[in-house]
Amino acid sequence: MDIRTIKDAASQPFTNPGSYIPPAGAESFAQLYKRSGEFVDQVLLPLEGTYETVLVVAHGGVNRSILNPVLNIPVDDFWRVHMGNCATAIFDCTDGKLSMLEYTDSKSANAKSKLL
Repeated sequence: MDIRTIKDAASQPFTNPGSYIPPAGAESFAQLYKRSGEFVDQVLLPLEGTYETVLVVAHGGVNRSILNPVLNIPVDDFWRVHMGNCATAIFDCTDGKLSMLEYTDSKSANAKSKLL
């Protein structure tokens, strides 16, 4: 295997996440979207009307896989939204559906992102 092949394989999760085939035992981006979607459907949405505020803290990949579907971002475009360390997203849950109210990226912690 030459260095070009190794570099291409290593960059595939970032350049082509929708068709990335993970090593055995790891999860694809589509599987991550599915798992995060199940968390939203089974844990978050049923809390509507029970609590005023629910905090979810997770790794950036999980956070993106919750944020992206709300913004209708497909798995092929997984990395579209920059999400640095300590980025925050505030969602509203109404009628069993999440909508984003506010997003602040760590690059612009003093200014809200232009995602909305």
